[in-house]
Amino acid sequence: MLAKGLLTQQQLEEAAELRCLSKLRFGEVLVRHGFASDAVVAACLAEQFDIPVVDPMRLKPTNDALALLPHAVAQKKLLLPVDVTPESLAVVVADPIDLELTDQMTKGVIRRIMMAIAAPTALRQAIDYFYGPRGRIDITSHRL
Repeated sequence: MLAKGLLTQQQLEEAAELRCLSKLRFGEVLVRHGFASDAVVAACLAEQFDIPVVDPMRLKPTNDALALLPHAVAQKKLLLPVDVTPESLAVVVADPIDLELTDQMTKGVIRRIMMAIAAPTALRQAIDYFYGPRGRIDITSHRL
């Protein structure tokens, strides 16, 4: 971020100090203190980990994918299931380095995980949209 001119040396040093005083990740510190937007942090994470960055509102999650995860859990974990096949699960996450989340996904679906990243704000909105009445039915409230 420094090399790209997205962060000044002073902001970097201040964020590093603030990160040491908190339990927040570096990107969270940058956003909370106004040094960067969550979209900029997401784009930098995507580049760092070679993961595509997406606008989740442009996606079309399948009902089968949404059925894998209740709305409340999707919001809590900031994870949007997009597509599921017998071989893979495509998801959008806000934090690609959340090891607990990726371990749970891998164990829970026994499929190859195809991950994309989105800014947390956009992802929250997309999750509400796709699980709610404007997007699809709220599958968590229906029983077969």
